[in-house]
Amino acid sequence: MRDKRLRLAVVTNKPAAFTAPLLATTGIAEFFELVVSGDTVARKKPDPMPMRHVCERFGLPPQRMSRSGTR
Repeated sequence: MRDKRLRLAVVTNKPAAFTAPLLATTGIAEFFELVVSGDTVARKKPDPMPMRHVCERFGLPPQRMSRSGTR
């Protein structure tokens, strides 16, 4: 993904107090440019607000986003 210069974000409903330590403990925090936790924006998934926040921060229209790990 780095070779393809993909920008990566984590979007989770977990509070930031749990998300940051979890990413650090698993050794994957460094791979993500942005972390959007359940308390980052006013609404949580499945509301589109967290993903729109990522789009805004990355300066991308929603049509350019790709998602993984969600069902």
